[in-house]
Amino acid sequence: MSTTTFIIVAALTLVAFYILRKTQSLDPEKRREILDALEKGATLVDVRTRQEFDSGHPEGAINVPLHQLQQDVKGLKRKPRPIVVTCASGMRSARAAKLLRRSGIEVLDLGGRANWPR
Repeated sequence: MSTTTFIIVAALTLVAFYILRKTQSLDPEKRREILDALEKGATLVDVRTRQEFDSGHPEGAINVPLHQLQQDVKGLKRKPRPIVVTCASGMRSARAAKLLRRSGIEVLDLGGRANWPR
């Protein structure tokens, strides 16, 4: 492996690690706020694919895959607020939260599996 290739691979690995750490970690206070909202009746939306959802999901979650979210905004506006979004790593839930906020929906981003209620 050439030095240039090694440097590129190392840099990409560091960037991937940083993104993964950033998306999986949630401030303990923010996590507590989100879990409290869920205990008070907030709607938990898992934005993973149906197949991922069927393989296991947080108790009480409904499945609205990210690619369907825009079409389901009206239905989500009728759900108890806030809407709490989650996915596998936090990447899709961040995108979902942004989309829902732009649609005027109060939303909290739980991030990925590492933050799911136990």
